[in-house]
Amino acid sequence: VLSSEADFFNKTVFITGASSGIGEELAKTMVKLRAKKVIIAARRLNELERVKSECVFKKLEQDGISYQ
Repeated sequence: VLSSEADFFNKTVFITGASSGIGEELAKTMVKLRAKKVIIAARRLNELERVKSECVFKKLEQDGISYQ
């Protein structure tokens, strides 16, 4: 159970299986909870790149940066 932002703020997290399912959602949640660095790994590189792009976009939105 992820209880609060303070649990992951300014932390580095490493997530395996991040290209789909629980791993993908966990990566996105860590970005939302403002982890300092989110390191993701998976076997399917094309899906991992997709998740990475979504996480980067989410981070830019959080920081109030327009991305086009």
